[in-house]
Amino acid sequence: MTRVFFHIGLAKTGTTSIQAALEHSQERYAAHGVCLPGGSHRAQRRAAYDLVGRRLAGDDEPMAGAFRRLVEAVDSCGAPRAVVSEELFALAQPRQVRKLCRQLAGHEIEVVVGVRDLGRTLLSRWQQELVNAQTFGWRPFADAVRDPGQGAVRAGVAFWLRHDVVRILDTWERCVPRDRIHLVTVPPSGTPPEVLLDRFAGAVGLPAGVLRLDGPPRNTSLGAVELEVLRRLNTRVGGLPRRQYLVVVENGIRPGLERPGSRRLALPPEDVGWVAERNAELVDQLSARGYQVHGDLEELSTPLTRGVDATGDGRRLDDVTEEELLEATEEALAALGRAHADLFRRHRRALGRRQEQAGPAERAASWLRATAFHAGVVALERADRNPVLAWAVRTAFRRRSP
Repeated sequence: MTRVFFHIGLAKTGTTSIQAALEHSQERYAAHGVCLPGGSHRAQRRAAYDLVGRRLAGDDEPMAGAFRRLVEAVDSCGAPRAVVSEELFALAQPRQVRKLCRQLAGHEIEVVVGVRDLGRTLLSRWQQELVNAQTFGWRPFADAVRDPGQGAVRAGVAFWLRHDVVRILDTWERCVPRDRIHLVTVPPSGTPPEVLLDRFAGAVGLPAGVLRLDGPPRNTSLGAVELEVLRRLNTRVGGLPRRQYLVVVENGIRPGLERPGSRRLALPPEDVGWVAERNAELVDQLSARGYQVHGDLEELSTPLTRGVDATGDGRRLDDVTEEELLEATEEALAALGRAHADLFRRHRRALGRRQEQAGPAERAASWLRATAFHAGVVALERADRNPVLAWAVRTAFRRRSP
């Protein structure tokens, strides 16, 4: 029997850095009796896509059978402990969590969940939405998150599907006992990245210092001006297939927009009150449940005691000058040129990737899951233009809560 730690996110809680450290520290933690089933985060992400039915438009990489292969990798791990890390597992519905537990019935499952204060999560999620081709500004986004029953359905409902930690924990507690659930709090801004890695290491039974990155922290935040460039760009190219869009923007343009000295994001003063209330409620709820905490739940509220204005001069998050936009746009064009020059190599590498086969039953079941997941995504995208669809999405959202 292997103790399998499922790190299910949440998104925007340092998952990219943790996953990179897991990949690059395998030799060190293997000596402590821990394995990484599948050998890479990519293999684990494909398994999560297969389980929940997630697909990216324009991506023809086969997913059917990926979850089965992950289960087989756990079975053959041979170590006392194994770690699986992918935030898409947080989107698993109750029946999918039950399937996961059935498939791994011969092992002991534990769950690791990263938690972060709502203020920083809001800012980070808004940025991620713009990097993922959305076009809404800060005010419509924040208002929809504050009240998912009003405003943009795509913004509000999608946010809470990924970040309602209590609802997500309720789903996983259906087959994982509460005493096997670990919370890892994201430390305050400015804390060395090793602190988060050591907290995660403690959650999966590793000593401090075993998990380390081979470079700077991943997913560096963009500034207000750079995000406005992306938002405007999305109004022109946001209709690209998602896979192609991510390759162009995430891998091509975004690196060139990570500029030192950019006007940083911070929570606007008008949002401090309701965010602080939600943070306090969350701390109370999580404290009452008695989970194992690695870090300090009080860190979910303390970041609001520091500066909340994005610029120090009273400017809104979306208040940018033409000069600022021009400079950032030049950087975006330069980054796109460099990415395009590298396209041929990556294209050839993708063509040479071996295709793994699955049987007819696996392909059919995977197709059904993908169809159901895609239907949910389409409903979210179109709900703001169709009142009946908006009602249906909100009703389904309420019914999904355990």
